[in-house]
Amino acid sequence: MISFFKNWLKPKEEVVNFSEIEQWLDSHNSEVNIIKENLRELENLKLEIFENLKILEKVDLTKSKVEDRVRNIVQGNLPAYTNTLSIFLRKTITPKESDINGLESFCDTFEKEFDSLNKRTFRNFQIIRELVGKELEDVARSVKSLELVVKELKRSSEKVRKITGLKENVKLIEDNLNSKEKNDRKRQELQKQKEELLESCKRISKELENLKNSKKAKDLEILKSDEKNISDNLRSLENDLVNLFSPLQKALKKYNNICFIKKVESYLENPVDTLLNDSDLEILKFLNDIKKMIEEEKIDLKDDKRKKTVESLDKIDEDFVKKFISGHASLKKELASVQREIKINSLPKDMAELEKELNISMFKTENINREINKIKDFDINSEIAMLEKRLGEVFGLKVRLENVVG
Repeated sequence: MISFFKNWLKPKEEVVNFSEIEQWLDSHNSEVNIIKENLRELENLKLEIFENLKILEKVDLTKSKVEDRVRNIVQGNLPAYTNTLSIFLRKTITPKESDINGLESFCDTFEKEFDSLNKRTFRNFQIIRELVGKELEDVARSVKSLELVVKELKRSSEKVRKITGLKENVKLIEDNLNSKEKNDRKRQELQKQKEELLESCKRISKELENLKNSKKAKDLEILKSDEKNISDNLRSLENDLVNLFSPLQKALKKYNNICFIKKVESYLENPVDTLLNDSDLEILKFLNDIKKMIEEEKIDLKDDKRKKTVESLDKIDEDFVKKFISGHASLKKELASVQREIKINSLPKDMAELEKELNISMFKTENINREINKIKDFDINSEIAMLEKRLGEVFGLKVRLENVVG
């Protein structure tokens, strides 16, 4: 007896030849006809609601034995209710039965819009029902039927989607069975390309290492060190001049206020560039004038400022100025020479070309790895077991597939 009940409780089993599974799926896809029927019913219900709304709009409330205030409130809410429903129905465009994406999108949109409709018309409905009975109930019943039809349509669409997914699984299994030999050949070709690329990467990496240790690299390192040293010396020379001119700022400004000279203003703003462009060394005259004016107290400075200004004036003489210009020109010339040598050194260009070649080879290797990983060994037993499981979930019965390979 127990054995009988166990067998009775077992889910029904169907054995299907793998080559016939698509026809089997089509024969069990009754949802297609249900969808057609639902869509027809959907259109009929929309027409029915429109008719019921016309009847509702014509309801005569003048004979209702209620206070005028109540009657006026109901009369005010009735058009709002019918207009909102009419707009909702006009926006509800029936989708095509063959477009599953369109059906699912329609159902999702309908649910959201219907929920919004209920919220917007709830108060109107409650007020209207105070005086209106059958006509309002007819509308409400038709609207509820519309909601139920769309729910059924959604359920059917979801099942059709699942069946379509099952067909895609079947196609995938068929394609993998048919392409196993092709995949093996493709994998071998890709593996060969990968090995060639890895050899190329190894060769390029060795060339890069050789370049890093080459005479060119050492020469370039020395040149860059020289460039830095010369640049530092040039910057130090310029800073020394700026530091000497810094205590003269106040005196130069007072001097320029007495006898305005544009070049003096330039010395205040940028003493280095101005001196390098002062071919006649006019600065010596300006500084000499300033020194005399300080001595004659025509330029008034505080004692500590006066002392520092005079010290700077004593240091910036003709010999100092000529040495600065000469030293600056010499360093500039030396720097330009070193920079030319750096520019003609081909190491950076050679390394950049090799690094670019290496990056391209590595990128190609990564792409090939991805391609190889896509060509996975097809586990037919696992895929069939998964397909059988999904068939059971969708149709509520045990399905066993036979003759998968042949």
